[in-house]
Amino acid sequence: ALRYYIYCAVILFLIPGNYKKSFYLFLLSLFFLTFISVAKCFFEIVLYKPDPTIPNDIIISFRSLLVFYLLIFKLNANERLRKYYEKFKNTINEKLNIDILLLIVLVIIVVPFSRLLEYFEFESFVNLILNLSHYINKLVGYDTKIIQNYIFLNTNWVYLGKQCLGYGIDIMFVSLVFSIRSEMFNKILYSIFGLVILIVMNAVRISFILVHLFINGRYAMGVDAHDLSNYFFYTVVFILMLIYIFWFKDLNLNVFKKK
Repeated sequence: ALRYYIYCAVILFLIPGNYKKSFYLFLLSLFFLTFISVAKCFFEIVLYKPDPTIPNDIIISFRSLLVFYLLIFKLNANERLRKYYEKFKNTINEKLNIDILLLIVLVIIVVPFSRLLEYFEFESFVNLILNLSHYINKLVGYDTKIIQNYIFLNTNWVYLGKQCLGYGIDIMFVSLVFSIRSEMFNKILYSIFGLVILIVMNAVRISFILVHLFINGRYAMGVDAHDLSNYFFYTVVFILMLIYIFWFKDLNLNVFKKK
């Protein structure tokens, strides 16, 4: 996590304003980041058999929260930047139901904290995604088989773990939609539409990884196919939010609303 030490130093010392307090905050940041790294190692040892990645992801999210806090501090410490920052924040807040700062915090923590859902069983959701992937593969001419949480294509297989179900992305998407100031009916309808898109995209992702393994026998791409699909998911959420903000939220769809 050395890059976070660099982020803190760049923000605190390259952005003008209140260097004295910035120095003290930098020392506290060094301690905080070191503490997070120690806590991460601790959970990896103590929770070696269950799954240390769940608390680790939650702990690591506090690094991003720290960087975000330092950035806001420096924007407020610089008189010229503060004017632009306040203008930007007020403009955005006019279109939101919650403060933009709170929304950013939620975006940072919702995905790692949603991993707590992995302590529960959602077999029906796993079966839904795997069966969708099976039918997608069938459409493109590949015959796959599903055994428990595995989907096979000849001797190649993909295991659908709990962390791959997309809880975090789904919750983040719905949270973003409901944070936009618009009709409740539009929010509910678009949330359902978006969740269907994300679930189908997750099935497409599994199909893509499985076929990629079948053709190449291994990950033959410069970027891991699993990581690449994760970037794709964030891109899909971003595009869905643009569609909602600039078009869908203003549609008059509620036929039951009294005129």
